[in-house]
Amino acid sequence: MKLLDGTIIRLSATDLANHVACRHLTALNRAVVEKRLEPPPRRADLALLRDLGEKHERAYLTHLEAQ
Repeated sequence: MKLLDGTIIRLSATDLANHVACRHLTALNRAVVEKRLEPPPRRADLALLRDLGEKHERAYLTHLEAQ
């Protein structure tokens, strides 16, 4: 979702699919585009994904060692 000329919102295919799944997400994304909300921090998401990935890898290695 992007704001063009300060008045027109351009939607992507992902924005439309997300709207079908969750209209509230569309409202949140629109608020971010219109500068009424700050976007969520991305670093926390990346850290969470990294931690979950490392946990999965450790569990898989433990599984392989047990075999």
